[in-house]
Amino acid sequence: MLIIVQPANSAARKRRPLGLSVRGINVPDLGELQINKRPDTNSFGWAFDLSKIENISEILKDGEDYSFRFFFNANYPSEPATIRYKQELFSVQHSSLVKLTPVRVNQATDLISAIRPNSKLLAGFQETKIGRAFPLSTPNSKWASVHDGKELHIVNVANVEWVGGGARVLAEPRYAWVLNFRRCQSLAIRNFVFGHTEAGYCQGGVLRFESCANIIIEGCELFGSGIMVLNW
Repeated sequence: MLIIVQPANSAARKRRPLGLSVRGINVPDLGELQINKRPDTNSFGWAFDLSKIENISEILKDGEDYSFRFFFNANYPSEPATIRYKQELFSVQHSSLVKLTPVRVNQATDLISAIRPNSKLLAGFQETKIGRAFPLSTPNSKWASVHDGKELHIVNVANVEWVGGGARVLAEPRYAWVLNFRRCQSLAIRNFVFGHTEAGYCQGGVLRFESCANIIIEGCELFGSGIMVLNW
């Protein structure tokens, strides 16, 4: 199980390992520092690999909520964060610090082919219509029928970063979600524009996340027939 933590205030912006506390167990320096080295940002955070905690499968039970605290000094922990452990979401085996493999995509078919765990997608296009890639699919991307076309479902991916640089990803069916994510975790989607070529009515939003965890949407524009649904 991998937890990604990012600092929320200046007091937390110390570039050193971070500790974790759960169920009365303090584990110092478990969170390994991750620094984003992109030239347009100076963000950083910590990756916690809970598999390093001895007997973690006996400490955390499937479907139960747990209160996590984070600390540099165990005497001064953070406010608690409640996280529900869902075993099906954390079936991917992680190393202590996951290295993302960068892939540059230039069109919709490239994007779908690049959907996989532990990857970094770099948009090389200005605009693409995602439905033009149908019927291409992969183990992590499937198509579903909607009223006026097909919509893309992205499933079972973890530790993925998408960097758009302002790239536009559009859906042509008016009643399709632009992108659906199911059973995914630790996703970062940055600086994209998502929407429809023509808006529909009542159905078909933009981004949908079902049974997902640890989602970051940063610097994105969403438009056309709804915005976003999060179903944890």
